[in-house]
Amino acid sequence: MEQITTLIVAVIAAATSSGVCSIILYKMQRADKKKDGESEAMKLQSDMLLGLGHDRIVYLGGQFIARGSITQDELLQLQLRMLNDSLSINDTGLAVREQQMKLNSYLRYNENVDIDPVLDDRIPAIDVDYVLVLDKALENSSFNVDNQIRTLNADAGIAQAKAERGASATINARFGLSQTGETFRSAYSNLLDQEVVGLQFSIPIFDWGMGRGRVRMAKAKAEMVRNQIEQDEIDFRHAVYTLIEQFHNQRNQCAVAARAREVAERRYAIAMENFRRGTVSVTEMN
Repeated sequence: MEQITTLIVAVIAAATSSGVCSIILYKMQRADKKKDGESEAMKLQSDMLLGLGHDRIVYLGGQFIARGSITQDELLQLQLRMLNDSLSINDTGLAVREQQMKLNSYLRYNENVDIDPVLDDRIPAIDVDYVLVLDKALENSSFNVDNQIRTLNADAGIAQAKAERGASATINARFGLSQTGETFRSAYSNLLDQEVVGLQFSIPIFDWGMGRGRVRMAKAKAEMVRNQIEQDEIDFRHAVYTLIEQFHNQRNQCAVAARAREVAERRYAIAMENFRRGTVSVTEMN
């Protein structure tokens, strides 16, 4: 029965904590099993004991029906609760496995590698400085560089719009060689060169305000880009702050999850004993 309690409580603790705490608690239980000399067969035995626990409840429920303590409907409700809980256990097991795969991916391992970290008995208190993390994030990312490029492109658009509304000059140059002859060799002898250089000026007399409108549009786009960059910087700082707070909260979450595991173990043992004695109703069991 203790094996059943350990299995169910492990899943409950994983469900009440974050992904990191799920992995930590799962690994702590694996470490405890290794210390006790248990092997992979113990996991199969725990699964079998979980089924035996269900059979035990069904067996006791049958006896209570024979005594008239509970009804058939109440027993079916209890069995339905057990089935729903088994689905929750499977879902939580998949969630723990998903967090393990994320850890493997972060360490550049495939899903076939089973990581077994060495864990301390207690989680150390680590204080992460927000200013330091923000400076390192800006220093080691392309966020600032991308914003600078966007600002320069916006300013370049304004400069180009201003340049196109005034006078412009175009210089063209052309150089060529030519000759005629009766034979192929004579056609390429004593070549005559020809150089042409042209200078063209364009001065708008009246453009119906199109040039001024292009400048205003370019300025509006530049202002929109600056506002977007400012908003992105706020969001970036907020994301860094949120991650730091989540990191600081991990220690408390793991402590709460460990405490929830202990409470669940005691509650499960008491509930099973009361149900065996018949001092707890099916409603209370649910």
